[in-house]
Amino acid sequence: MRTFAHFDSQGTIQSIVVVDAPDGVNAGLVPETGLEVDEVEGLEIDLSAEGEAVRGALERYKIEPASRSPRRVMKK
Repeated sequence: MRTFAHFDSQGTIQSIVVVDAPDGVNAGLVPETGLEVDEVEGLEIDLSAEGEAVRGALERYKIEPASRSPRRVMKK
């Protein structure tokens, strides 16, 4: 399973996309203007939770500024 995050220049995560596909499968993710998108690692989120529970979990993390792809996350 691969996780991608849409985030702003301060590392604030706006949304995540989780892809469960075989190795070698790629998807084109186009972020909104002003956001970046990259694969991330280190998120501890219960993906079976409802929307607000996931959003609450995302609010505890941000993208580590100097990390390379896959980007690391850090607790705020």
